[in-house]
Amino acid sequence: MPNMESSADRVVAALHTVDEKVNAMRDQRLNDPDSFGDKIFKSVVPTLAGLVLGYDPWALGMQMHQVDVEPLLDKMGVEYDPAAKYLGRNGKYIGKPESAVVNCCPTDTIYDIRE
Repeated sequence: MPNMESSADRVVAALHTVDEKVNAMRDQRLNDPDSFGDKIFKSVVPTLAGLVLGYDPWALGMQMHQVDVEPLLDKMGVEYDPAAKYLGRNGKYIGKPESAVVNCCPTDTIYDIRE
């Protein structure tokens, strides 16, 4: 028969280890000077500022977002070249992301990429 006391001690020690790791993660999150809102702000504002200043949206990397940005650019009145969407800074083709299947049908995709 296995020693129940040593098994219980191992379980308690493992739970203490998990508890210490959770506490360390909580402390790291609480001591982080940037909140989630700050991180979003720091990632969105430079892109929007670039658009307002007239930078090409593809040079800002907007084609790499998970959603199609053309409707937003159209609504904002930003001029862009759809043919240059997947060209890198050197004019070389960087590749087009594959369609992401959302539902069960392969035609149901996130991207409505215009050619």
